[in-house]
Amino acid sequence: MLSEFRDRRLLDTLLERAVTAGLLRAGGRQRTDSTHVLMAMRTMNRLEQVHETVRAPLNALAAAAPDWLLAQAEPGWFERYEARVEDYRLPTNTAERILLGHEIGAGGNGVLRAVYSQDAPGWLRDIPAVQTLRHVWIQQYVTIDDQLRWRTPDEQPPGTTRQISPYDGDARAGTGRDSHWNGYKVHLTETCDTDAPHLITHVITAPPPGSDYEATGNETDQGGTPVVRVRFSMRDCKACPSRDLCTRGAKGRRIARRPQEEHEALQRARQRQSTDEWQQRYAHRAGVEGTGTRPAPTRTSHFAALRPAA
Repeated sequence: MLSEFRDRRLLDTLLERAVTAGLLRAGGRQRTDSTHVLMAMRTMNRLEQVHETVRAPLNALAAAAPDWLLAQAEPGWFERYEARVEDYRLPTNTAERILLGHEIGAGGNGVLRAVYSQDAPGWLRDIPAVQTLRHVWIQQYVTIDDQLRWRTPDEQPPGTTRQISPYDGDARAGTGRDSHWNGYKVHLTETCDTDAPHLITHVITAPPPGSDYEATGNETDQGGTPVVRVRFSMRDCKACPSRDLCTRGAKGRRIARRPQEEHEALQRARQRQSTDEWQQRYAHRAGVEGTGTRPAPTRTSHFAALRPAA
């Protein structure tokens, strides 16, 4: 729905008609809020993901260069990857799952070695599924002393860069308070003048922000405002008797602090939030929060890959 709305430029056409009819004018008040959108692909665990990440390029290579693939195929490729992963009964034992993950990792390495060999046609490396395999294998596996192994959760890249589906390279894992989802965020901007109808004027879909922060240093938040990020050691947090009151994360506490002047201004603004005047002004925000859930429940919609805006 969102991709068709953007690609067909329906939003631009509707806004032009609204301006012509006098329903929308320059200089009015607007408000922006966001909600999540699910990716169109099935959510997979790590074992399922790596299996499908090998199967996807094999299918693409079979269509693009079947004779070359037959000459390069290793024993077991076709038997293991001819069907989707949900058609197999995967092991439930942890040790067996890790072993299977390493076997799949070796298979993926074999595909990459064949594609990037000197005798392989160079254009095979540009196939999107092959590029996805290369990226996911860097994120999921590590080779030490010629031994391939799965990365531990702490060794994986942050959620903002980690691919979670071989069929949708833009989707990311998102977390918002108690909500967890795989997909995107949609940002909706809506007019909120009291003497005019409320109209959506801008829609942006983007991957959800990650939850991992960089080490302590001067950075910016999502809006570009300079902040100082602080990370507490898990060794200190684990022994703290007040940890449950501070953070529910599996790692040490992470906080962001603004420069002193901006921090003090923010505290004064938060004090004003308890006044009746502020509550009346904030009541207008309920409109755009409801936009993402009514009448079409955006947060339960499915979205298939980002494309550059026209």
